[in-house]
Amino acid sequence: SLDRSEPATLAVGEYTRGRGGQVVRWPIELATGLLSSEKAVEAYRAPVDRLQGVATVAGHLLASSSRRGGRLYVGRASEQMRRLVWWPFHPEDLYVSWPTDEIYSLTEDPGARMVMGVPLAALGL
Repeated sequence: SLDRSEPATLAVGEYTRGRGGQVVRWPIELATGLLSSEKAVEAYRAPVDRLQGVATVAGHLLASSSRRGGRLYVGRASEQMRRLVWWPFHPEDLYVSWPTDEIYSLTEDPGARMVMGVPLAALGL
């Protein structure tokens, strides 16, 4: 997902089972939408099993997980993260809408696909 804080970065997460997935952030030029360097500005292992989607907002990591149905975690990079009680079954990617200050996600549950938006303020951001 795109983090528009300074410097703007593109964040991606790695799905793994049994351990946290790796999160990598690259600098991006907002004017062109292209990476401004092939060298990552940050890489760390997020303490989230079965990581599906990531987004970063002002130094906070949001991570969706398909562990036990669906979970959303919020916290600082590689520190202990707070698990939110409810998140849809089979969650996937995360996208931050800056004009509306919402985080969007979608699910891949066959026959019950869902797209939803949640205000960042509801997550304490």
